[in-house]
Amino acid sequence: MKSEFYIGDLFNVSSGKTKNLYKLSRGTTPFVTATDKNNGISAYIDDVPTFEKNLITVSRNGSVCEAFFQPMPFCASLDDIRVLQPIGFKLDTYTGLFICVLIRREKFRYNYGRKFGSDRIRKTKIVLPTKGKKEVDWDLIRKLAKDYLNKTSQTAIDIFNGKYSTKPLGKQNIELDPSKWSYFPISKIFDIKKGKRLTKEDMDAGKTPFIAAIDSNNGWRDFIGQMPLHSGNTISVNYNGSVAEAFYQPIPYCASDDVNVLYPKFEMNIFNALFIAAVIRHEKYRFNYGRKWHVDRMANSKIKLPAIKGKPDVLFMENYIKSLPYSASLEDREGKIKKPKVQNIKLTKGLSDDELIEKYESGKAPMKLFMKGLLKTPLPAAKKSKKG
Repeated sequence: MKSEFYIGDLFNVSSGKTKNLYKLSRGTTPFVTATDKNNGISAYIDDVPTFEKNLITVSRNGSVCEAFFQPMPFCASLDDIRVLQPIGFKLDTYTGLFICVLIRREKFRYNYGRKFGSDRIRKTKIVLPTKGKKEVDWDLIRKLAKDYLNKTSQTAIDIFNGKYSTKPLGKQNIELDPSKWSYFPISKIFDIKKGKRLTKEDMDAGKTPFIAAIDSNNGWRDFIGQMPLHSGNTISVNYNGSVAEAFYQPIPYCASDDVNVLYPKFEMNIFNALFIAAVIRHEKYRFNYGRKWHVDRMANSKIKLPAIKGKPDVLFMENYIKSLPYSASLEDREGKIKKPKVQNIKLTKGLSDDELIEKYESGKAPMKLFMKGLLKTPLPAAKKSKKG
């Protein structure tokens, strides 16, 4: 049997309690914000948890209606997060994840202009298995969630292991001890350059990666025909959009004006670069749409890194990344660093008549493309005769 329940009848809904994040230091307490990644955790802070474990967090703002089960005590954003505390029962991983899935299904009803606030959360209905008329069947929910997760996890593992090497490149069990690290101004170890604005209308199709202020796909938003403006073996950092997302860029590329590019003043490779990019992402909680990480602010920002003789210990960082599972996937069979394959992209922007004819005469454009462009070219307007 199934019945509808108001969320407000099952859970107390309260607001997050933490603010002024940019004043806090890194620590071990999860801080939940309105992101749809990493279980909603954008940073680990040095503060006492304000909520107990085994609760559900829901984004009121930002990634509206994202719901996550929190297995550890945590802090949450005051404005953006609502916390669901069960009334008369306890959640575990399976029941918590089940409820989260049902809440996320309500996403289509909400957006930035129609936020998922406390009252709307309380009045939202979800359908749950029941014993009798109104008693939730938590045992059945637990079984359904467990069976689904076990099946899905094994499928994912089978696919993943067939494609990537799970082995590390170096020896394992390298310990991290940040208490022995040193702070370095970003401008001391990198030259910082700003990306260049390029509108969609001005883009040509091609195979140069175009990096935008997004938090996925290594920052690659498009492939364009313009020549790269930045060299590979650099790190891109978003100053706007998904602020403080940092990605290692192995090949030459272009970057939008929402992105800063870090050129190393030391010998950088993919391994120590991935370590540094992860450290930079830990600074994310200090910045947001209203407090961007622009070039001047970034230049004065400090990051904490392993150090030796007053300089970043790039060899330690490299060896640590090599000690992690799957690090062998970063190299090919010859021991060279793998670089992404960029295929030719179909043209998405029309050519002018002169460009099209030039390509056709040089043999670089097929007749079909030439005729297609020619047929779309408007005929000149007929000239009006002058009356005598």
